[in-house]
Amino acid sequence: MNILEELKQKAEAKKVTEREQTIRTKSLERTYKKILLPRMQFMFDSLQELIKYLEIIQEPIVVHNYSQNHPQIGPLVQRKYKINTDGRMGFADYNRLQQINLNFYCEGPGYFEIPASNNNDVNKEYA
Repeated sequence: MNILEELKQKAEAKKVTEREQTIRTKSLERTYKKILLPRMQFMFDSLQELIKYLEIIQEPIVVHNYSQNHPQIGPLVQRKYKINTDGRMGFADYNRLQQINLNFYCEGPGYFEIPASNNNDVNKEYA
């Protein structure tokens, strides 16, 4: 009967762990719905409105000193703003927002080249 008692204790411990996990998950979900989601929706709406106005006025936003590592780049202009919520240039459910991505291009005249002799150089420059 010792084995039976040991299995019973393990089963009870697993049930307790699963109940605690369920409680934690529900608590996180309530916090998400009450606090995080409304703020993310506000940010998303605000960024969407900002992009709409930037597209209407088409006034270039100049970025000076874009890169301290490469000052020869000079000033760049931000353009082509896009917003997405699922990381693939699409939109997730507005009531389940988990991320908001704002993408744009920085463009300037001329040609710029960064010499890279191996993957480490590329990864370092990318970082």
